[in-house]
Amino acid sequence: MSVNSVNWSSYHAKSGILDVHFEPVVRDFPEGLESFINRALELTDLTKHENVEFGRSVKEFRILDSFFSDTFSKEQIRNMLKKSKRLSSPVKFLLANPYSEFSKSRSNNIFLPRIQEKAEVESRNGLELILRAMSSVFNITIPKQLSLYNLFELISLVNLKKEFVELRFYDVVPGGPMFFFQDILVTGRYDFGVSSIAMPWYMIINDVYRENDVFDMHWKAFDTLWDLAKPSIVENYRLRLCYTQDQQDAVTRVKDRLNAFNLNIDDAMYPDDVGQAWDDAKRERIKDCQEVLFMCSAQALANPSFCAELSAAWSMAKIIHPILCGGLEPARLNALPMLNPDICFIETNQKHMENLVSGIHERTRC
Repeated sequence: MSVNSVNWSSYHAKSGILDVHFEPVVRDFPEGLESFINRALELTDLTKHENVEFGRSVKEFRILDSFFSDTFSKEQIRNMLKKSKRLSSPVKFLLANPYSEFSKSRSNNIFLPRIQEKAEVESRNGLELILRAMSSVFNITIPKQLSLYNLFELISLVNLKKEFVELRFYDVVPGGPMFFFQDILVTGRYDFGVSSIAMPWYMIINDVYRENDVFDMHWKAFDTLWDLAKPSIVENYRLRLCYTQDQQDAVTRVKDRLNAFNLNIDDAMYPDDVGQAWDDAKRERIKDCQEVLFMCSAQALANPSFCAELSAAWSMAKIIHPILCGGLEPARLNALPMLNPDICFIETNQKHMENLVSGIHERTRC
């Protein structure tokens, strides 16, 4: 159904359902769903049809999705942001907390092959889409290498622009995705083992002359989830401190600062014994954190276990802070065993440590 063929009786149908889309064959980006969403966005530009005024009682864009990584194209996000800018109303994004049980179950059921931390990866991809669209619409500067950023850094970058976008994360199980384009709703459903893009989608119109219609029921459901959701996932944040015995005093000072932020801190002290074994338990603890601070002496860089933990953090795309405590010529670092050549240790000072702690605080505050 084209925009020009919308008829008034359908618009004010008691059910409010204007159109249905179903494309069971899932591709990388389904053209049918893209067209369906485009038609809904186009309808928001209509003010009248056949000499009958549209109600336009809702002047807000709202998005509820799991990870927002594969439903919208970047151009569609830009289009939505431009429309919300004209309304002087920020877009509300309500996304799944990637560390919630719902997200873990959802990502394991629909993403194949299954890989570790898939929910976190998909959330990063979704936030990157939002940020790149924001940069072009609102003429803001964002880092070029967003794909290298930690999830918490991406969240903090979005939250700096709250006049354009409001972001919250839910932990509960919603019925399905809901995209409110002012008084037009595009909604689907979640099902076990199937991506929502392969399920039926409905285009629902708000009937301004009828209370508690289908549109209103979904709007109230969004309100409930929004009130339960949180603007941050800081409670899921965990920092790991890895250090050698000779750095205990420096680590204590850093921990005292970080504890004031009520963060989850997991620490591991490595003795200077180069024969200390690396085990799977340490690797599991690395997976559960988002940021790793390595404070070591030059001697520690000869410890295979310490270097293995450093390399594991790097390969898992964690934020890492390699801090060298004690003199060592930078040229010698490249010759150290088991050390990823892309990891650059810097020698710390008081100002650098203050900036590091402040950066962690900025990324994790609500």
